[in-house]
Amino acid sequence: MSKICDRVPRKVEHFPRGFAGIWIAHVAINQESNNVSNSLGRLDQILYPLYRKGIEEGTLTPTRAVELVGCFYLKLQTMSP
Repeated sequence: MSKICDRVPRKVEHFPRGFAGIWIAHVAINQESNNVSNSLGRLDQILYPLYRKGIEEGTLTPTRAVELVGCFYLKLQTMSP
């Protein structure tokens, strides 16, 4: 975990780690703003280059990408009151 947190969100290289970077930033923003409704921003612009890289390298499949997106959205619900 410490190796991942040493690199993420500063340098994200893979699609799954993109979610880790977004999560870390989201938690920090929510801590600062007392969990007031905050937008995640344009996830398509943030994650698409990582998605494309994973597909081209053969380290990611579209099915796995959909599964990761679904898991990420479920994880977001853990911050709800």
